[in-house]
Amino acid sequence: MVRTIADQFAEVLATAGVKRVYGIVGDSLNGLTDSLRRQGKIEWIHVRHEDAEILFKECSHYCELVSGADEMPRTLEIAIREAVGKRSVSVVVMPGDVAKAILSGRGDEVIDLARTNLWR
Repeated sequence: MVRTIADQFAEVLATAGVKRVYGIVGDSLNGLTDSLRRQGKIEWIHVRHEDAEILFKECSHYCELVSGADEMPRTLEIAIREAVGKRSVSVVVMPGDVAKAILSGRGDEVIDLARTNLWR
């Protein structure tokens, strides 16, 4: 089975103990919502309006845009460390083309970190 960046993102979040993800379903998030649905371990909480998502950005300790697939592993690692370490919200913005990109095999170190419980 071909794995995407969104599949890896969902796997890392589940391994790190994430229970919920908030967002607006739509074109740019279809790759991620599909990965979460197939995985079945993380609840998707639909935010009804884009303005509500702005609140997450304002109350977060970390907010970053993933512009390319190669940026995802490090961005996700920092996001989880910030969220756990500061007991706060981290916002990771992932465009649809990045989420649907085919995983090149890089980035498994983030999954390994999640498995060793370094964030807890």
